[in-house]
Amino acid sequence: MKATLLNDAKFNAELAKLENYQTVADPEGSGEKVTVLNNPQAETPEVVATLARANEQLSESLLWNWANESLEASELSPTIGAASAIAFAKRIDGADLFLAAGEDRFEIGMRRGAVAGVAAAVLKYRQQFEEADIQWARAVIVAPR
Repeated sequence: MKATLLNDAKFNAELAKLENYQTVADPEGSGEKVTVLNNPQAETPEVVATLARANEQLSESLLWNWANESLEASELSPTIGAASAIAFAKRIDGADLFLAAGEDRFEIGMRRGAVAGVAAAVLKYRQQFEEADIQWARAVIVAPR
């Protein structure tokens, strides 16, 4: 716990250093100037790993929402392309996804819900999917590994 607090303090201390700020042209091409922070602590392996984990969890949450919207509506949600949704669901699916207890109940629950939700959406809108995707969806729903 002490190490975590120390790392957080080092990271936050960089926010107070003027030399970490730079004014640049807006990368979106508005013609305006924007101020950006270049925090050297953000490039440490620990922070990079934490960011990657957070991005993965966010993607799983977005996939869960896509599946939920698709199942509640009369068509697939346009928020994520169907091919991308299936590809990501297959990537996070695993032989023990529905068997493992998981260290973080929320995290594993979100992942399970996302995979099962995508599988259900594939079966609901089966006419829009390839046979291989339909077979994967049946396997997830009928016999969670």
